[in-house]
Amino acid sequence: MDKATLFGCGVPTGIGAAWKVADVDEGSTVAIFGLGIGWGKTVILGVEKDGAAFKVKSFDIINGITITGALFGGLKPISDFPMLINKFLDKELYLDELISHEVGFEDINKAFDLLLSGKSLRCLIWIHDSNPSS
Repeated sequence: MDKATLFGCGVPTGIGAAWKVADVDEGSTVAIFGLGIGWGKTVILGVEKDGAAFKVKSFDIINGITITGALFGGLKPISDFPMLINKFLDKELYLDELISHEVGFEDINKAFDLLLSGKSLRCLIWIHDSNPSS
């Protein structure tokens, strides 16, 4: 149950971006970054800052850049989320590697320190004494 939080945004958006938006072939190894511009098909993930403009130069569009928008990476919550959860339960989708640290709520500042120092990928913060590793 501790991995359920990963299905809130990051996992479905990243997987959806690879499967539905970028059309990555099965068995391929890819990296999905939150933001970036590069060669080939770039998948940009992120939350728009209120009032911020997304700018693309017309020259880039003429040279073949395609802009595609997708909420949750194009996944459909009713049909695709249960499939992702089943893949996780059937050990076809590995999420353990996405959590680098777990701390209790009283150590929330430690979680931010780990993040800011680049030592944490994702930190679970336990509100109650339900941390199985303690």
